[in-house]
Amino acid sequence: MKKRIALLLAAAMLWIAASCAGGSGTVGKVTGVTAQPTDGGVFLTWNEVPGADGYCIYRLAEDGYRAYKFSDVPYKGFLGLTNNTEYIFNVAAYVVVDGVNQYGPSSDDITVVPVNNYLKMTDTFLVLKSGDTHKLACVLYDKEQKAAWTSSDPSVATVSGKGLVKALGAGETTITAVVKTKEREETLSCKVCVDRKAPAPRVDTAARYELGEDGVYRQTAPGKEGSARLLFTGDLMAVYKQMNAALQPDGSYDFSPSFARVKELLHDADLLVGNMETTISESFPYSYDLQKYNGVSNCNTVSSYLDALKKAGFDLLVTANNHYCDAGPTGVVETLDHLDEYNFMHIGTYRNSKEPRVIVAEVNGIKVGFLNYNQRKTNGKEEMYPEKQQKEMLGQWYRSRVPKDMETAKSLGAEFIVVCIHYGVQNQVTITETQESINQYLADCGADLIVGSHPHLLQKFTYVT
Repeated sequence: MKKRIALLLAAAMLWIAASCAGGSGTVGKVTGVTAQPTDGGVFLTWNEVPGADGYCIYRLAEDGYRAYKFSDVPYKGFLGLTNNTEYIFNVAAYVVVDGVNQYGPSSDDITVVPVNNYLKMTDTFLVLKSGDTHKLACVLYDKEQKAAWTSSDPSVATVSGKGLVKALGAGETTITAVVKTKEREETLSCKVCVDRKAPAPRVDTAARYELGEDGVYRQTAPGKEGSARLLFTGDLMAVYKQMNAALQPDGSYDFSPSFARVKELLHDADLLVGNMETTISESFPYSYDLQKYNGVSNCNTVSSYLDALKKAGFDLLVTANNHYCDAGPTGVVETLDHLDEYNFMHIGTYRNSKEPRVIVAEVNGIKVGFLNYNQRKTNGKEEMYPEKQQKEMLGQWYRSRVPKDMETAKSLGAEFIVVCIHYGVQNQVTITETQESINQYLADCGADLIVGSHPHLLQKFTYVT
């Protein structure tokens, strides 16, 4: 008889382990907070608090102060703010006691107004298709400046005297703008890729699981009946530094060294699941091309990233997280196309409303159902999607979706149900009240196992009846 329990395991990056420092549970007030406004952001500094394990920056919102950023040093710079808009922050130190953050009193408030105080080009990297046009501009204090424009390869893309770029043929070119002000002359540039193609897979793309006519995935080779070893990793990412480390002399990418030390562990699983926190879209700038988009991390990588995941042994990739819409609706479709090309099972993003929201895999004779949701905000990038596409393409967390998805899993014969959910606070070891509420609701709906991601630190293992 199946015991109805749920387990929370909120882990993040595969290669990160969390350590919890001890402490008395008390820490002093943060003092001396200063702010240096930047373009779309701010750089905060404050006096170090003796004995603190870290610091939390709070931002004033309509419903009060909210934890916004964390730092383990007495300073933090961040983007994602709007120029000429007033923001109010304060800072509190904390110590970690028995895996829980114990906070000291908050600092006095500090007001910040970000400002564009240097000359910049509106885009530094573009990916276009032949025939596309895009307007570039050079701005200072948010006012467009006159410039002399040129293209290093007009056969790839031309540029008009007003900064209008027109893509003509496959290749790369650099658009340059020379701006003369009263004080000096400055040169700015934007790299343009036209008709960029994805590299072909370099690995065997055969899958361990194949979809049957009844909608259930089954092993291509028989396993040991009666027990199943499921293994989960946290956030599989490919930000700028990871892409830079994977870049080869010939311009290709090899991410496989990231998994070298855990390869044997991963291959020991009957079914290996990972939270893929990146899009894979050649029609949008990669993280290597553009580290930030609208002030927040741009998580988009080349399709050869999947070579490494395939070699590492991943079977199922869940894609619902706060970066799943970084490359826009086209990026979602391209990502799914690549996952299909490599024969991964996947869930969390969808081409349309007809695609299944549940996966059931028969592992060593046991039918396991998988659901996937993202409870976190998406850094404003959901605005790239019309409202209908948001609901159809993105596995955003809505409580109303869970009962129907549970029933779908059971109708396919699921005996054990796993919910992979992206929630919690980044760089926090403490489970929030929201997480606890979600865990209880999922358990009440029938979840047997809840696997969390997003904090990038290990959070506690617990049972929920």
